[in-house]
Amino acid sequence: ERVKLLPEKSRTGSAGRNFYRLIKDADIEDSDFISFADQDDIWLTDKLIRQIKQITTYAVDGVSSNVVAFWPDGSRYLINKANPLKKFDYLFESAGPGCSFTITTSLFDKLKLILEISRPSDLPELHDWFIYAVCRGGGGRWHIDERPLLSYRQHANNVIGVAYGIKAKFKRLSHV
Repeated sequence: ERVKLLPEKSRTGSAGRNFYRLIKDADIEDSDFISFADQDDIWLTDKLIRQIKQITTYAVDGVSSNVVAFWPDGSRYLINKANPLKKFDYLFESAGPGCSFTITTSLFDKLKLILEISRPSDLPELHDWFIYAVCRGGGGRWHIDERPLLSYRQHANNVIGVAYGIKAKFKRLSHV
């Protein structure tokens, strides 16, 4: 009874636009916190409770965590995002993949307002970067947990996936 399906609409064309649509259309009236999930990633069983405690303990608007990327061949790679936050870091990258995010309803409401007045062509392709930038650029507070709280599945159909190495740095620069 607590699961509500959004009415089907035409394809949005990207993962980012799917999440933008979710933010615009989801009813969060009875919610205290919002977490984003991709259908193919695996959350640790204590992800939600740990992140809710961190939001409360650190008095932040959003939290994310390190993640462990994994491939079909069994390879694994730690994505370490838990570096000290820098003043303008949100201009250059996200705090991690959106599937690691839990945010407050007040941050969600800010995102919704921005999306309602924005044209889709004005929005960044990467919803996780957008969420983090709105939070930090608007004076909000964020915490990144050093403990990996999910396994981040990598496959040929990942929109972005793990980005490391020199090619990834140039790709990120082109987004900036």
